[in-house]
Amino acid sequence: MQATVRLSHPPSDAEIQSIEIENPSYRVERIGDALIMSPGTTGKTGNRNARLTALLVDWGDANGYECFDSNSRWKFPAEDAQLPDSVIPDSSLARVERWNAIPPDEQDRIIEFVPDIAVELLSKSDMSAVTRAKCERMSRLGVGYVLLLNPYAPDAQMIEEWGGRPADFPTNWDAVLKR
Repeated sequence: MQATVRLSHPPSDAEIQSIEIENPSYRVERIGDALIMSPGTTGKTGNRNARLTALLVDWGDANGYECFDSNSRWKFPAEDAQLPDSVIPDSSLARVERWNAIPPDEQDRIIEFVPDIAVELLSKSDMSAVTRAKCERMSRLGVGYVLLLNPYAPDAQMIEEWGGRPADFPTNWDAVLKR
């Protein structure tokens, strides 16, 4: 089950890394004044996430984007917190020219700009309201297009979007959602 912890002061990047080392089965994000801790996914969600990433890698390669999986941490600008958000979308894309502008030795660090596209794939352990708020915040903080895929919602509510969908971006997510 996903947990949200409100703190009097947000943890630093080093403190987040320590929390992750002490809790290796959890993914830890700093979003505003909250620490979001999410457990590892189940087999079904892992399969969906792999399919999502594969679709986005193919699309990104054909359209000038680099694709990043759910292990990539992005540093978003501070909105209402003391420190910038430290966010891990389930999948994300950045234009190749933005990625290549980062010196190679810095590409192995936390990515210091917001992605152009971020995708969240709801799992059974996620709280939909928390994930929706995360998507809204990512959009507000500069991600051009944010997509939330919810395989547990009725068909008409499986997809939520914020921002402008890039030309030719996939719109059929059945290979991810209908598994």
